[in-house]
Amino acid sequence: MTHDESSLPAAAIERVFRAEYGRAVAVLIRVCGDIDLAEDAVQEAFVEAARRWPSAGLPPSPAGWIITTARNRVIDRLRRVGDP
Repeated sequence: MTHDESSLPAAAIERVFRAEYGRAVAVLIRVCGDIDLAEDAVQEAFVEAARRWPSAGLPPSPAGWIITTARNRVIDRLRRVGDP
């Protein structure tokens, strides 16, 4: 693998982040009503993307993947908070 090939995933993730971060946070705010929780979940989704996408490649809908992953993180947190 050349240097250019190994940097391509990072550049792709950066492009998705720049293009979709705000929209993803807005969607999550509508889901959970908590700005901090929404921002945390979207950032965690991008961390997961940075871990997975270099080996798995970009998903067909990167924005959809980020939003779905972040939504799942929000749901998991809300469930943990609701558990006695």
